[in-house]
Amino acid sequence: MSVNTLGALKEKIRRFAEDEDAIEDDSSDDRRVFMGFLTEACDVVRSCDSEDPGFGEVVSKASEAINEAVGLAYENLEFDFLRSFAHSDEFPVLMGPHKDDNVFSHRMSGLLDLMKQWMGTGRMKQAENSGMFLRFPNSWKSTLRPHPLSTLLSRFEGDIARAPQGATPLLDAINDARCEITSDSLEQPTGLTIGGRCMVVTSMGGWKSRTPILNYYFLDENTSRDAFPLIARQSEVGLTEIAFTSAIDESNKLIFVADTSRAKSYAWGNKESGEIYEDVLPTHTLQTDNHHGPLHVLSPGRVLRAGKGSIGFWNLNTLKTHGPDGTIRIGRKFDTSGTWRDEDDEVEVSSLQYYFARRSSSGTGEDLNVFLTAASDGHARLYDHRVTLPVLTLRGGTGDSDCPGGVLVHPDGVLSTSSLFLELVFTGAAHDQVIRLWDRNGETFDYRRAKVPRTPSPFEAMLGVEVDEDEPGSEDEDDYDDYDDDGPCWPKNAAYAEDYFGHLFDAGEHRILRYAFKYQPDPSILPPYGDASLDREPSW
Repeated sequence: MSVNTLGALKEKIRRFAEDEDAIEDDSSDDRRVFMGFLTEACDVVRSCDSEDPGFGEVVSKASEAINEAVGLAYENLEFDFLRSFAHSDEFPVLMGPHKDDNVFSHRMSGLLDLMKQWMGTGRMKQAENSGMFLRFPNSWKSTLRPHPLSTLLSRFEGDIARAPQGATPLLDAINDARCEITSDSLEQPTGLTIGGRCMVVTSMGGWKSRTPILNYYFLDENTSRDAFPLIARQSEVGLTEIAFTSAIDESNKLIFVADTSRAKSYAWGNKESGEIYEDVLPTHTLQTDNHHGPLHVLSPGRVLRAGKGSIGFWNLNTLKTHGPDGTIRIGRKFDTSGTWRDEDDEVEVSSLQYYFARRSSSGTGEDLNVFLTAASDGHARLYDHRVTLPVLTLRGGTGDSDCPGGVLVHPDGVLSTSSLFLELVFTGAAHDQVIRLWDRNGETFDYRRAKVPRTPSPFEAMLGVEVDEDEPGSEDEDDYDDYDDDGPCWPKNAAYAEDYFGHLFDAGEHRILRYAFKYQPDPSILPPYGDASLDREPSW
């Protein structure tokens, strides 16, 4: 019966696509009919027993119906992206306490000034007293702080939730936002991957940010520096385009980076002796053809790359290498200076598409059934391999813009069946410019963690002035020390005002931030204010 229902739904979608009047009527009704097709397909799958022998056919038919609708959305209905549809009344999209219809971003302050001029003082007062008028978040000083050691760059909203009795010190620290925050500057980042020991950040550097750069850090190699305790290592990558995805093979001490057509591996050390090289050595070059998506190391020596409708697989033991010193050529020789390079605004941090761009994914070694994705439609989704549809759908912020990343963590470090076991979800919010924390049940721990205040154009936050978003703009390396000596300024299009957190912070440039959660942190360890000033001009 379910298969027949989905077959009829697919035919209904086709008839709708041919009915111009129905499409026109639906456009004025927020596309309720069209979105209902997608929701119905998911509801049919959700109503079936996954143990039923025919369940696989049901899922296949549902996929056909959804693909038919998605094709219609982008080809005929001119969708920019689809709204979230794999949820239901029983499994709704969770907003969190940060969602308040009457509270607006600091970006709306200019509109408020215009409304005051238009309405006049008396009418403004009436609107404010009625509670229906827009307002901005209260200052940090008026909010609750759960612990004296909670970082000043955190903000708690609503009733402060407490960790369960008997929780580990780490869970207590995360719950209270007890952490030390340090930062380090880097070129414009395009991706981040964390392994057990190594962390990789791909970025754009060199002249006009045209050179793919590999930055890597060893997480167990701390220094006594207060500014940023990890030692940064950097190497240029031999790719024709900007690298935007990476993967780590810890056992073989290999870092993989890739652009849209090739992937390269670099060895950071000798896997036999454990020696760490002064610079990474080129090891493999892979032609990935039609596989343009994220990389993943399935097991030591086996690499996957996602593509449209298929996954590429490579066994490193069967591939040629660049030799023990990384100088043997694989394939033909070419000069990268003679190739076209992506401009800043053409670079995406991920290219895998499933109705919207998937920005990142996160799993945990303790529970192999569960993983998290973050996407450009502004949502993070928690999946379980044993369940066909998302277990949780979290709206990362107040806007529908990018949810640039998500991380799934176990604060107690081990998988447990006890009631104290929690899986926590951190999500980024590009529109709100913060990081948020949720527990496994979708309840937030009611605080937002400060991220780099960043405006839609990467240059607006860095310069602190209005910059035409159509202007390509860039900084040559020699210009980093050319900042003016004027006092700090606040980005005009920042999501929140200067008093939103307890510490005034704007990055002023691209940075990597490290949040070190500790039971007894030093809350005075905070990132320094950036170097942006009103008088600093773009370098070209």
